[in-house]
Amino acid sequence: YDTAMPWREGGAKADAKADAKASEAAPRGVHTLRSWNDPQRRWRVAEKSDSVKIDEGPATPLKVVPGLYRPGDESGARDWNAALFAARRARRRRPASMVSFALDDGTYLRHAGYNLRAHRPDGSKLFRLDATFYAERDRFFPGSVSFHSVNYNGFYISHGLDYVLKIQDGSDEPDLHRENACFVPETPA
Repeated sequence: YDTAMPWREGGAKADAKADAKASEAAPRGVHTLRSWNDPQRRWRVAEKSDSVKIDEGPATPLKVVPGLYRPGDESGARDWNAALFAARRARRRRPASMVSFALDDGTYLRHAGYNLRAHRPDGSKLFRLDATFYAERDRFFPGSVSFHSVNYNGFYISHGLDYVLKIQDGSDEPDLHRENACFVPETPA
């Protein structure tokens, strides 16, 4: 990974500019996702559990589909991302930037207890919200994509030292969080 590539800085004005560019085009189709700062590691759903990690083994191909979110799902959400949602809707970018991750076995990746997990859809609003993310290209590093939780403002899919994928806000270690929340979509061979 190239340490010379800067992350976005500069407070709210820089964030607004980044948001305008970041959600432009979400990846679609079947991809594997490689870690930005650990390039030998890719997203993988554990075989005997529903947890998702980045590791050096074979990557799990994910079908990146339009977000499962439906208008109205936000009613009663714990931490609805209303301001971000309204801004993206005004720019007509909301549908293009909302994504969900489907697996061949009919499960979707969603956050549950902050950890990313592979679960079967249960038809609930909560499931659809937990399984929908804003795909943000170049949010922190050029050439990367980050996935912002739709229903937890400021929380991105990220990994820690244990390599488990979860949603985190990065308030403890913002620089490391920016690196851990960036991924590179790759088309499987």
